[in-house]
Order: sequence, then C-alpha cells, then structure tokens
Amino acid sequence: MKKQSKATTVKKSSNGRKRIYWVVGTLVVLVIVFFLSSWIIRSFTQFSYKGLTFTKETKYGVPFYHYYYYFTDSLGRLTKYNLYLRTDPRVNEVPISGRVLFNMNRNVYLGINISDLSQCSNSSLAIAELSSFLTDNEFKVKAGVPTKSQAQELNQTYISCTEYLGSTVLMLQAAGNNSIVGRNGCYTMNIANCNILPVVEKFKIQAILDSRTNSTSS
Repeated sequence: MKKQSKATTVKKSSNGRKRIYWVVGTLVVLVIVFFLSSWIIRSFTQFSYKGLTFTKETKYGVPFYHYYYYFTDSLGRLTKYNLYLRTDPRVNEVPISGRVLFNMNRNVYLGINISDLSQCSNSSLAIAELSSFLTDNEFKVKAGVPTKSQAQELNQTYISCTEYLGSTVLMLQAAGNNSIVGRNGCYTMNIANCNILPVVEKFKIQAILDSRTNSTSS
C-alpha cells in the first residue's frame, strides 16, 4: 500500500509540473503573439521619414500623418508639439531650395497675395495651420500683403523680402508650379492650381528637419 501511495504521489507531482509548464508555455505564446501583433499593426501605421517617425491616424474620418516633438519654451517648460499633415510626407514632392532657418529675433513676417489665393478653397485652412505652427513654436507672426497699393487699400501691413531684410519672411503667391525658394531668410512659397496644403506642409517639415540639423551641428 505504501508503494502504491508513493507512486500515486509521484504521478500527481508529475502531472502538476506538466500543468505548470503548459500554463507558462501558453503565457509565453500569448506574449509573443501580442508583441508580434503590435509590431504588425505598427508596421502598417508607422513609418520613418528622414529620421522623423510618423503615425497614420484617422480623425473625423480624415486620414492624418502625426509626428510630435518636445521643446523647452520661453518659461523653461518642456512642451509637446503635435504636427498633423494631410499629405503623406513620403510622397510630398514639392521642391524646396535653401535651408529653413529662422532669425534669432523670432519675428516672422507673412506676406499673402490675397488676389492670387482668395479663390482657393484651402487657403484659409493652410494659412491658419502655418500661423499655428509658428505661434505654437513661439514665433511672433505679423501678416500682411505683398503690394503697397493693396496694403493701403485694405489697411494692411506691407510685407516684402526687402522691407524686412534681416528677419524671416514668408511669401505665399500663385505660380505655374509648386515650389519653395529660400534666400537670405526669405522663403517664397509658389502655389500652382490652388494646391496650397502640400506646399505649406513641405515648409513645416523642412523647418523641423533643418532645426534638428542646426541643433546637432551647433
């Protein structure tokens, strides 16, 4: 009877170990499946563009490409900035010449050719997003128009590259092709066929990239 009892105990102990191994093995498999599924999902929603990690998200039924970064504001606080793009930066082929570097006085003058862009349905949205990008990063934005006569007529500020030489000047105007041309702190955004959003978004991306490069080299 003692031998049978001992054998029964050994058998129960063996069954107990098998059960533990099975539970542990199942947990390991579930963990692997979880991380593998997360990686697969991220591979479809996340991508890298020139060192910036974007996540594809949908808000109000509209797809956006989201990137964020932190910076120290004027009060010494760590601040998060969220960049949302409507155009996939990987396929945004708007050409840009010159690095986007802002003047140290942090004043930005924005000249908008109203005659060219007032008929474009996305103009208000694009200009608002550009202004928000600048102010959220603690730049002081002054908007106006690029012709003296129009400035007087509309009681607006006259803004041109020569008028504010030494400051950062952004000019938005209609043109035959989309492009951004930078020279001596003045950046002309040429917009063809009212296709303003990709131009503005290209400028914002390049500003972030050049800012990172400038911070690394300094």
